[in-house]
Amino acid sequence: EHLLKKGVKQNDAVLVVSKNTPETIEALLAIFNIGAIAVPISPTSGTDLIKYAISVTKPVACIAESFDELLSSCDIKIKLDEIESLERTELVIYEYDPNQKAIILFTSGSTGNPKAIFRTHRTLSNFVNHIRNFYTDDPYISDSFPHIVLLSVSHIGGFLDVMTPLSLG
Repeated sequence: EHLLKKGVKQNDAVLVVSKNTPETIEALLAIFNIGAIAVPISPTSGTDLIKYAISVTKPVACIAESFDELLSSCDIKIKLDEIESLERTELVIYEYDPNQKAIILFTSGSTGNPKAIFRTHRTLSNFVNHIRNFYTDDPYISDSFPHIVLLSVSHIGGFLDVMTPLSLG
């Protein structure tokens, strides 16, 4: 709801420059919920990748721990610690097409040059459901066990490491 009030709309790209924190995950889930497109980037990726991501995705909003000259190009700026201080309201689930873009991740692949790879809401859901099948028989996976995510959520592996346990409760 905060994103909508700030002016973010469905299909808008939202750059999230942050390390793995609970607020980062909240931001990503909020972006998905309104049908906007999440563009997570690790702050350790360096300015070249961040510049490239901005040029390719043209984000209308940026969520970050702090804003430097590079991130100031976004029209809408939301500090990550703002998310923590927001009043919690009842969750409203917004309608969006499951075939629309949900996330854009950057990978160097085999060439060493970054490529923007998008995934739809349906694709992400299928990934998570596939991985859940492996977890559901594991007696060590439950809501009472901590889950450590070592990879950045700006990487598909780290992202799925977060989303799969969340989907299991």
